[in-house]
Amino acid sequence: MLFRLKAGKGAISRSFQRQFDNVWDDLKERNLDSARATIDRLGTQQQAMLVEVCLLDFLESSYWRLSEDVEKALHHIERALVCSDEIVGKGLYEIMLSQAVNLYAELGYYAAVLSTSRKALELNPELSKDHPIQMTANAVERAIEGPEILLTEGEIKECYGCDGGGNWLYQLVRHRFEFRNVEGTIDELELLCGIRSTSLLYETGLTWNIDSGWRDCWLRLYGNPGTTFELLQMGESQKTGVH
Repeated sequence: MLFRLKAGKGAISRSFQRQFDNVWDDLKERNLDSARATIDRLGTQQQAMLVEVCLLDFLESSYWRLSEDVEKALHHIERALVCSDEIVGKGLYEIMLSQAVNLYAELGYYAAVLSTSRKALELNPELSKDHPIQMTANAVERAIEGPEILLTEGEIKECYGCDGGGNWLYQLVRHRFEFRNVEGTIDELELLCGIRSTSLLYETGLTWNIDSGWRDCWLRLYGNPGTTFELLQMGESQKTGVH
């Protein structure tokens, strides 16, 4: 077993601890069928404490990561991180953050890599430069500052209140972007940059340029659920306004 789960404020039952250990050992040995069976069994049991719910999501994320379903793995690790380090313990929380950083990097969520790595550094100011979290964050920073195009694959998901449509939300790290290989329909783009915001109709084949003074920009797409695409972020543009 890699660690002993936190007792006291975030105490878990002995039964949960035993099954957690079994799943973790199975995952280390890549016995995925056995791990899946125990996770499913845990999922049918009523978890008495929030910490057990978060730990179950951590196991789910670890399982889906080994099963090469990165989006499911990310979904569960984000749920697991609802618990604070005070509940699950700093050691395990750091492992959760490391797992999230790796998944964000694999999916091309560059801003999320940096924000999560900062959170890890706040948790452990002595995090070494050769720690996987720091190494991944440094690689992402170099990529953002470099000349190469940053590519992220996205999919519009169903959402409540979207009049039957869907949306996709993403934090940009550059001020110039375009879309390629769109399969489906994108209707509208919305940019949220601090106190500034603007909405534009989507047009095929355009390169979109954001004023360099607009910072911390989030992009929201509206369209048909199931629409897939590639978002390409290019180097900085000196153009003004959003085109």
